[in-house]
Amino acid sequence: MTQSAASSKYTKEKVLLEFISKASRTIADTGIDAKTASELAVSLARQISIDWGGQLIYITKRQARMARDLQIYAEFTGTNFDELKARYDLSERQLRRIINTIKKHLLSHTTAP
Repeated sequence: MTQSAASSKYTKEKVLLEFISKASRTIADTGIDAKTASELAVSLARQISIDWGGQLIYITKRQARMARDLQIYAEFTGTNFDELKARYDLSERQLRRIINTIKKHLLSHTTAP
């Protein structure tokens, strides 16, 4: 095995171990006991390996950005652009786009009584 192949294998194993660790903590944070949380995390990692092992998987950061955008929308009062600009390091134009996008999305998923 070449050095780069060995490094690649180590990285893949490290990623899976880190996934197990983080998944276990996240599951335990829901109130599930630590032993069961750990068992679930290992089971998830095993299933990921079975289903997608050997494949290149790209995981987008979109979810993190969406969480940020939802937080901005929740904090928006209608007049606090300056505060949000400073907190999130965004321009007023970017904030308006985020707020309008979420507002449109929420309105499109609201059913009339």
